[in-house]
Amino acid sequence: MNTIVASAEQLQGFNSFGDVALAPEAPTILVASSDLQVSDGLARLLEPYPINTVWVKGVADARIWIGTERIAVCLCGFWLEDGTCREFVKQTKRESSEIPVIIVSSPACENEYREYLAAMNTGAFDFLCYPYRRLELERMLRLAIARRAWRLE
Repeated sequence: MNTIVASAEQLQGFNSFGDVALAPEAPTILVASSDLQVSDGLARLLEPYPINTVWVKGVADARIWIGTERIAVCLCGFWLEDGTCREFVKQTKRESSEIPVIIVSSPACENEYREYLAAMNTGAFDFLCYPYRRLELERMLRLAIARRAWRLE
């Protein structure tokens, strides 16, 4: 596994990252969130998997990565530095319609439920609700990665 950011200490100050030596045989997951609770929870869930993980805080930072063939799937929290998950989904669909986006709720998602539904209507692949469950996330990632591979064939 090649996790670009893994620990809570690293997540507190993460910015966008430049290209790094990613393991070519492992899928690359882009995680977009400016919420430390969301990022920390996802980092713990993703840690045991043989994947590359790229962490960004905003839509603009994600644009650098979205157009690349390396991104198999995106996980997106509700709040980003420069927008919301709905704006992220729209941008992702404009840049590369094949990349599935999984919306990830925050612990206080009741207030944002309509926005999550709007993001799903915009074209998000699925919705992972807090509290996060490893098996549920794994199922979503497997389906999303398989869908991406199928669409590229």
